[in-house]
Amino acid sequence: MRTDITAIIHDAMEAHVPDISDENGRQEALAYLRGLKAILATRSSATVASAPPTSPRTRLRVEQVISKCRQVAIADALKIHQHALANSSNQGALRPEG
Repeated sequence: MRTDITAIIHDAMEAHVPDISDENGRQEALAYLRGLKAILATRSSATVASAPPTSPRTRLRVEQVISKCRQVAIADALKIHQHALANSSNQGALRPEG
């Protein structure tokens, strides 16, 4: 069983996406899921090093493209996450009781 909160949220989102009937909601969930996948990929040992050997210049270009894609995916997920938190707190869901 995974204990990392990001991995737990990822698994829950991945299981939930097929049940989303609204296309806009599905696309938003998929963007969030891509960000979570990018975060998890940066933590794992799955790097460009596992790719076939290439020239240093090609390898650098590949690493730059992967890095940019991950940054975009993480930024998209962060925007969605912050929007969801703001909406939840405005509705009182995250306010402490008392």
